[in-house]
Amino acid sequence: MAQPPNIEIELADLPPAEPEPEPSRWTQNRPGEITSPAEAVWGGPFGHPGPDSGYALKLVDLVDFDRSDGDELDRVVAAVAAARAAVIGRGPTLRDVEAALTILGLRPDGLPDDVVEKLSERRRQALHHAAHERDKGRWLLEQIPNDLLTAPAVELARRLAA
Repeated sequence: MAQPPNIEIELADLPPAEPEPEPSRWTQNRPGEITSPAEAVWGGPFGHPGPDSGYALKLVDLVDFDRSDGDELDRVVAAVAAARAAVIGRGPTLRDVEAALTILGLRPDGLPDDVVEKLSERRRQALHHAAHERDKGRWLLEQIPNDLLTAPAVELARRLAA
């Protein structure tokens, strides 16, 4: 029943307030759970997760290069481009695809002949491994150091030649 309008209730007549329970804090106690970005492991068998990595495949289709090495070549180029972009912390761009082509020896401009031959041999090995890999290019990405992946395009040829 509602309070009649002609009767005044004072604060002393109200029921006492009950204390609110303290909120409990949750803490992570499961082994191996990642709770911050600093705890995430990158590279090697853990890969290079990044935003919109699949877009690299579309970008590879837009670029002209020698595709005579096999069907898996586009996917390996896309994997290197996506890994480069992920290590930098963004989605893939055409510059990443061009850098991947340079790393694979498909853009030999400014590289000595012996370096181009070494890169071509590594590309052939990567394609051999890619035929048996679920994630194409994983073997190759384990061979490429992150500092080479993140090198600016103008410095990439110099680092490969060294």
